[in-house]
Amino acid sequence: MEKMDKKNRQDNSADDEIRIALEQLRKLALTFPAKALKLVTATGSIEKDCIMVEVMNISSIGPRLVLAEDADPGDGQFDIIVVTADQRQKLVAYIDGLLNKKNVIFHIKPIRASRLTMEWHGKELHIDDECKVYTGQQLKISLLDSLIEVIVDGN
Repeated sequence: MEKMDKKNRQDNSADDEIRIALEQLRKLALTFPAKALKLVTATGSIEKDCIMVEVMNISSIGPRLVLAEDADPGDGQFDIIVVTADQRQKLVAYIDGLLNKKNVIFHIKPIRASRLTMEWHGKELHIDDECKVYTGQQLKISLLDSLIEVIVDGN
């Protein structure tokens, strides 16, 4: 996201913007080092090395990435997308399909929850179109009635 924000995009068409964003995302999907994630919901927990985690209440993000096809912003549930290191090629294949203008489906099933806690070994978060510095605190994310709350525990 930070790299995309720095690019000079004044002369690009909307289609060029999407292609550039997808190409950048593809490069990241291939090279981003997996980070340890601990994710806990009411239905269970995951502790795996991941390259991407998206906590969503809509079906798509960024450059037309439909990651949670059945997401419903009014159902009181997040759709949590976790792409593990072992699933890297599924993400790349999905991005390749979009770059080739094919009608592709993202094949990683979301986890559904209204509350979660999360910790990971990364250094940044992307929250509502803003990059935030992250230093390993536990995140508590809740979907409240008509409101999303993110609490970062101080250490």
